[in-house]
Amino acid sequence: MRAVKTAGVLVSGLSLAAFGLAACGSDDDAATGTGADTAITVVASTNVWADIARQVGGDVVSVEALISDPAVDPHHYESTPRDVATVQDADLVVYNGGGYDQFVQDIIDSTDPGPRSVSAYELLVRHDDAHTDDDEHHDGEHHDGEHHDGDEHGHGEDEHGHDSEHEGGGEADHHDDEGDHGHAAGANDHDHDHGHGAANEHVWYDFHIVSDVARAIANELSELDPDNADTFSANAEETSERIEELEDRADDIRATTEGIEVAQTEPLAEYLLGALGVIDIAPTEFTRAVEHGNDPSAAVTAQFSDLLADGEAQALVYNSQTESPTTQRMREIAVDNDVPVIEVSESLPAGMDYFEWMHSTLDDFERVLTGA
Repeated sequence: MRAVKTAGVLVSGLSLAAFGLAACGSDDDAATGTGADTAITVVASTNVWADIARQVGGDVVSVEALISDPAVDPHHYESTPRDVATVQDADLVVYNGGGYDQFVQDIIDSTDPGPRSVSAYELLVRHDDAHTDDDEHHDGEHHDGEHHDGDEHGHGEDEHGHDSEHEGGGEADHHDDEGDHGHAAGANDHDHDHGHGAANEHVWYDFHIVSDVARAIANELSELDPDNADTFSANAEETSERIEELEDRADDIRATTEGIEVAQTEPLAEYLLGALGVIDIAPTEFTRAVEHGNDPSAAVTAQFSDLLADGEAQALVYNSQTESPTTQRMREIAVDNDVPVIEVSESLPAGMDYFEWMHSTLDDFERVLTGA
């Protein structure tokens, strides 16, 4: 076991029995792969990233999700002694980052040497920083007759045909780009400042970044197990191809959903809304308060309810995983006013993998917003 650098995560004084304690958010069935004899162990913060790791690692790695219970909010989860030991002993840790699952980052930071890790949020930041660098290069250096391709992730017009402006509203952008009612501007009108922590951390709704995560996992696993490098690479490529199918489908739906206005109870599905060209008009103060586990003010709550009662929002995008009396009341108002509700969540539904989950979510958006 790796040594602990600080007292912030106490390990050495705990008994073996304490290490055996099950985490509140853990599931005994969360581990997949070939079991205890497997050479490589991958630990993921949530079952979403565990599934991506499983897609890439296949049967030659063992994958465990620290949180698989949908009732557990990773934002506020406190690690157990078992979590600490599991992360420290892992060959590879895959987590969301961006403060979403901060407990994993804290364990990694307190461990010397820390385990190999892949942070989805960090890949998002690198993606957008590279895009910014490309823009600065193109602005300052124009060569006649010379075509500039994007970087390895396909910036500019990326490999999946996306515009160079990263799709989906960043959290800070959602809060800052406000219209007359304090609403977010269009999902594709945000200018990101990801290098300063402004990006929305719910990156599993950003298909392109999920593809990047799969490739990063394959790279790490290949270094750990060179004999299976071809298998990991092939699995990552297959994962990326399946993600391209999701992107293509989102593009098809976008043809009929571009410009539709909805209201989210919190900025959970910003990247998906961006891919669909859908605009979130929810008041900033409301979504920010809900995301942080606070009650919005009475005035802003009334503003949100008016969007539903007046029919300005064509749908309520509702986080069914982190409900509160306030959000439940907004759902009741939506139903009372015949405003359809689209449920989104933060963890894999039982019996689904990532791709089934995302296709099901796209089904819901298409059905509600287009009547298909």
